[in-house]
Amino acid sequence: MLEKLMLNKNLKHSKFAIIAPNKPALSETFIQAHLEYLEPDYFFYGGSIPLFCNEKSIQPFWLRGLRRMVGEIKNRPNWHDLVAFRNKLKREKVNVILVEYGTLGASIANVCKDLEIQLVVHFHGIDATKKADSSGYEKMFQVATTIIAVSNTMKEDLIGLGCPTEKIVVNPCGPNPVFEQVNTNYEKQNIIALGRFVNKKAPYYLVLAFKKISKKFPDARLTMVGDGPLKEVCTNLIQYLKLNDKIQLVGARNKEEIIKYFNESSIFIQHSIESEDGDKEGSPVAVMEAGLAALPIISTRHAGINETVVDNITGFLVDEHDVDTFAEKLEELLTSGEMRKEMGMKGRQHVKNHFSMENHISILNQIILQAIKNG
Repeated sequence: MLEKLMLNKNLKHSKFAIIAPNKPALSETFIQAHLEYLEPDYFFYGGSIPLFCNEKSIQPFWLRGLRRMVGEIKNRPNWHDLVAFRNKLKREKVNVILVEYGTLGASIANVCKDLEIQLVVHFHGIDATKKADSSGYEKMFQVATTIIAVSNTMKEDLIGLGCPTEKIVVNPCGPNPVFEQVNTNYEKQNIIALGRFVNKKAPYYLVLAFKKISKKFPDARLTMVGDGPLKEVCTNLIQYLKLNDKIQLVGARNKEEIIKYFNESSIFIQHSIESEDGDKEGSPVAVMEAGLAALPIISTRHAGINETVVDNITGFLVDEHDVDTFAEKLEELLTSGEMRKEMGMKGRQHVKNHFSMENHISILNQIILQAIKNG
């Protein structure tokens, strides 16, 4: 049973905030989980310098306009929002902040230092790569009490960016426990993919791999859940390959709808790659959710996926961009319902043992409570 963080009962004078670039999207289940289970006193969001707190604007529209003019005179473009944000933190006596994404952590590090706020920065993906906008990272690494990486691969990336090793805690995000309730249908040859239609997910590779096996397995069907800029590309590719009756793009879906799709599926696929701009996965929650749902997984040797999927045990891993081998592994799983069941059940146990939401939240609890005591 997950225990929520009870800061106000344990330490009455503490004020804890979570800060994110925006309100969490459907795909950002990790931020939604942090808000639900950590129960911050304040949730700030709205850009590189937060504009909103607990659904309300931090400053009146007229005052923001006035401050913007002063900032232009000072030649400090973000001064108007920075002043309002700083004043809000000081007024509410916030003393611990968990920041989602390193880039946002860098933008508020100076404010935290000035106000003697304990700063915990949670990295998630591209923010930990060499091609990230790492301006301000050196200062942030000095100010932050703890830097959270979601995989050992990310930890090495952060060390390469200059983060002190002793400040890094590896804590993969966990899947929602409800996915353990999925009753996977291993008899059907239904394949499911879940993720945004963006470069690092390479959804078009899933279409190409499915094409290679579609004639041999006429009953196989692929459902792709998610949305994003590459969705139209995939739609056009599906039409060109004449797979409209076999591949369905259903758009973004909520947790309850995803569970229904998982119940009717027997294989999960994701072909993650490092994109040209350096964007790559952290430790994809969708892959963990599929594992907890007892779906065998075919994916790539990429970032935290290497730790989530045990090759040849809970699924198969192939090299990035290797569509041919991806299709071969898909064929292997489609051939044997018994293999699908065996790998799926082992995958569920692996996720429960190593990537539970309970463990993830427990580690965050310890980090935040220690930061409060140090503050």
